[in-house]
Amino acid sequence: MKKFARSIAVIVLVALLGSFAFAESLGVDLTALSFEELLTLRQEIDQLLLASDAYSEFTLAQGTFTVGTDFPEGTYTMTSPVLAAVGIFNGDPHDDANLEVMFTVTKKENIEKIELKDGQIVTISGSNVTVATYTGLDY
Repeated sequence: MKKFARSIAVIVLVALLGSFAFAESLGVDLTALSFEELLTLRQEIDQLLLASDAYSEFTLAQGTFTVGTDFPEGTYTMTSPVLAAVGIFNGDPHDDANLEVMFTVTKKENIEKIELKDGQIVTISGSNVTVATYTGLDY
C-alpha cells in the first residue's frame, strides 16, 4: 500500500510541477488522464503531503475548506500577516446556526491552538492564513 501511495504521490507531484517529460520517463502518460482524474490525484497527493511528519505548515487562500478532505484533522495554529477572518462551521457555512466559532487573525493576534475535526468547514476571508501543526504543550 505504501508503495502504491508513493507511486501516486510521484505521479501527482510530477503533474503539479508540470513536468510531463519526467512522467513519461517513468512510463506514465498524464496527458491521458481526464481533468477530474488529475484533480483526484492532486487531492490524494495533498493529503499524503499534509499527513507526513515532514510537512507541518501550509497556506490556505481565501475560500472554503473541508477538514478531512482539503487537509487532515488535527490541532493547529493559524497566523496571517494582515487581517483575516476564520470561521469554523459544523455544517453548511451559509447557515449561521452551524457557526461554531469565528476568529479575527492579524499579525499580532493569532489562533494559538485550535482542534479541527473531520467534516468541519473552515472559511477564510480577507487574507491568506498560514496553518501550522500545533507543537505547544497539551495539558
